[in-house]
Amino acid sequence: MRKILSAFLILVGALSIGLISGKIVSDRQRAQIIKPDILTASSSGRNFVWGATVRPYILTNDNRPYNPNDLDRQFEIIKDLFPNGCVRANIEGDMAINDQLVKNKEKYGLRLYLILEEIKDFDQNINYEKSASDFAQKIVARYKGKVDYYQLSNELSGVVYAEPSEPGEKLDAGYGLVMNKNRYEHVRRYATTLSREIRRLDPNAKIVITGHWVLINPVLELIKDGVQADIIGWNWGTGMGEIPGVKNIDNYAMMDIPKMAKSKGKDFMIIEANSDDGSKGGKEKEQARYIKKLASNAYQSPNVSGYFHFLLTDAQPSQPGPDLGLVRLKKTATKTYGFGSNKIAYDVLKNLAAQNH
Repeated sequence: MRKILSAFLILVGALSIGLISGKIVSDRQRAQIIKPDILTASSSGRNFVWGATVRPYILTNDNRPYNPNDLDRQFEIIKDLFPNGCVRANIEGDMAINDQLVKNKEKYGLRLYLILEEIKDFDQNINYEKSASDFAQKIVARYKGKVDYYQLSNELSGVVYAEPSEPGEKLDAGYGLVMNKNRYEHVRRYATTLSREIRRLDPNAKIVITGHWVLINPVLELIKDGVQADIIGWNWGTGMGEIPGVKNIDNYAMMDIPKMAKSKGKDFMIIEANSDDGSKGGKEKEQARYIKKLASNAYQSPNVSGYFHFLLTDAQPSQPGPDLGLVRLKKTATKTYGFGSNKIAYDVLKNLAAQNH
């Protein structure tokens, strides 16, 4: 659970840094304006992936130990939501939970997307090639042929991003932004080895590299420098707009990130989608309205091939994401939590997926 909290805090921090930096460098931007593709109605039978992120420890607290039934229930929810959909989850330190994720994939007839997040602090004391190779042997070799998608760590764009005032040598990140050269090299070495080993150990699994905000250039640079990927995945909140590729992001000129990915021969998926605050403050209708527009437009875009909601369920108040889910949690008399009722956005996505698959 600490792993998930750290990942979430990194996400929030990266987004916050991005918003601040957008204002700082707005007067220096030189973004190329790219004409977006016109949205067109997609034909029935398109191979579009619907999914959501689950968390095995979502009901676990000091008064309630982990229960494997909690993960089973989340698979049941996704099976109802997206009958042919995909479950997205972090690899956990407990291999028994990872084994359950894989077994449940077969049990419920769903696809499985695993986030291979192991290293968060990229520094010179780590043998990245050995670490990535060992990690792939531990996970990918164990589940060969059973996992549909592997994500390379988490939001690598945020790891390499640097503030202009940060010490150390910089690299161009596009749009007036910079990367830390030292961190970029560490990330490149690790992700190159990890992607190569995934391809060797499980050639049928798709490899996903992810980014956020306007930081598409660092992701494309990593691919150019040897990181193998089939799909570019993107975190997508309210500030990114309701139609992928047709909105100026913060103070930057309009950039069609899905089209940029496609131009490099990569599929593009929205892998963490939600309104920025979810249903916080009684904004359940607003959350549903944004999700309906974004998901509908994503499906109709010729450059988007998947939509994953972040997250499947709300969290306990002490955990990250207490209002981001499609399903509420309910408090019990024993100071524990259980799965509660569906939000409006749940039925919105369920109906969309049923009509567009």
